[in-house]
Amino acid sequence: MMNYIVGLDIGSSTTKAVLFKEGDVVGVLKTGTRSDEASTLNIFEKLIEEHQVSKEEVERVVLTGLWAPTFEKDFSDYTTTVVSELKAIGLGGKYLSGLDRTLVVNMGTGTAFIKVIGDDISHIGGSGVGGGTLLGLSNLLLDNTDLKGFIELLEKGDLSKVDLCIGDICTEPLEGLTMDTTVANFGSLKNDAAPKDIARGLMNMIFQV
Repeated sequence: MMNYIVGLDIGSSTTKAVLFKEGDVVGVLKTGTRSDEASTLNIFEKLIEEHQVSKEEVERVVLTGLWAPTFEKDFSDYTTTVVSELKAIGLGGKYLSGLDRTLVVNMGTGTAFIKVIGDDISHIGGSGVGGGTLLGLSNLLLDNTDLKGFIELLEKGDLSKVDLCIGDICTEPLEGLTMDTTVANFGSLKNDAAPKDIARGLMNMIFQV
């Protein structure tokens, strides 16, 4: 019988599920943590069902994230492990990069900088600006809290109607900087800027911060 491991990251905004087989990722799934129709147990069951894995084939469930200890009881039928979010980010960065010495930037509801040197994993700083900020400002400025709808909106947006760029104040590029380099986010907001332009400006500002 093939044994699988399911990893669940239960964050403040989204829950991510990953299915491993012999150390390789074979499936991923994501849902809103606050979604009533998709509890942590439901996303687990949906993930293994999509990949035709029986519950008996799940060797272990590994939980991390802000709400992980709260949901551990939901998996009492399985061998479970709760991993601290800090350690999970560091180990995940090592796994994805293949590096033993690295800086992992975790861009979630907020943003954390995690230093990894061998087995030494430590938090060295970060920012309260992240996906949570994005959704909060989207709600305030665009009356929208749906991330998927927000992404669809911003893809049609025009940054030139929102941001001030080097090309707006210089006649030629500065050394090492192109004409479309941002000078100030929302520094050139036009009167005819549409919601799609505001959405693109918000995403650009959060990402650049």
